[in-house]
Formats: sequence, C-alpha cells, structure tokens
Amino acid sequence: RTILFREEHSPRVLVDRVAHVSAPGVSPPGVFRRGHAQALVTGRCVFRFHPGRARFSLDSLHLGETVASIRVATGFDFDGDAAPETIPPNDVELALLRGAVADEMLETYPEFCARVFNRKAAA
Repeated sequence: RTILFREEHSPRVLVDRVAHVSAPGVSPPGVFRRGHAQALVTGRCVFRFHPGRARFSLDSLHLGETVASIRVATGFDFDGDAAPETIPPNDVELALLRGAVADEMLETYPEFCARVFNRKAAA
C-alpha cells in the first residue's frame, strides 16, 4: 500500500495542478502500474484517494480541525462534507511506526526520521 504523507497542509503545497508529475495518481488506459496511493496523511487530516474518480475524499479530521478549516487550507477540491475525528494510534501502532516503519523510511527521509522519531542513519 502506498500512503502519501505531508506534514505541511496549506494551499501552497496541496495544489490543484502541479507543474511536473513524477508519480501520477492514475494512469491512462493500457499503462500498467503496480498500485496507487491509498491515502494522503497531513498534519491536519487524512484523505482517501479514489482512482476511479481521480479524487480525494476527506476520511478523518485531526483533533481541533473542521471541514471548513481543511477546505480553507487545501488548494484542491475534495469530496466530503463531514468526517470523524482521526483515531490516535495505540501503543502497538506507535511502536510499529517508531520501529519498523521508521527503519524503512530512514534512508529516504533522514531529516524527517531524525525530527519525528529521533532516529539517525548509522554512520
């Protein structure tokens, strides 16, 4: 599963159109892709991606957010007029994120892992 993440949630980074596509959300007919993004997790909410419609829908809101605050902070249109509060991770999920997930991310996202997980790559 591919889950996109972006800490910053603003119209500056979550735009309607991009200048260059490095990994399309959907491909034209006949173009094989192993999968597609399942979700986009930001510092404010979780979106689900629907490849058949090539659109995101609002899946959950982080504590203190509203649908209105997400609409103002998002540069693209999305589906959903209501969403539940994001369920915080439990102890087992936190251990997985801080362990195996951080290990997998460390080489590709060293600064993120250092800041969020206090993990640094071996010298």
